Amino acid sequence: MAEKKIPIQIQEEIEAEERFEEILRTIPKYGKNDITLSRYVNYHREIQGLLNQ
Repeated sequence: MAEKKIPIQIQEEIEAEERFEEILRTIPKYGKNDITLSRYVNYHREIQGLLNQ
């Protein structure tokens, strides 16, 4: 039996930024696999760090 997926509701763009890692981990098509997920998370953290300097 296929797993039922619950969509993530995003109201504002900033919410998507704040929940980016959760979205990647929750929706497999975005995180794809462990290597890709790790790379995306690291990129996101690096970019957020640069933006918050």
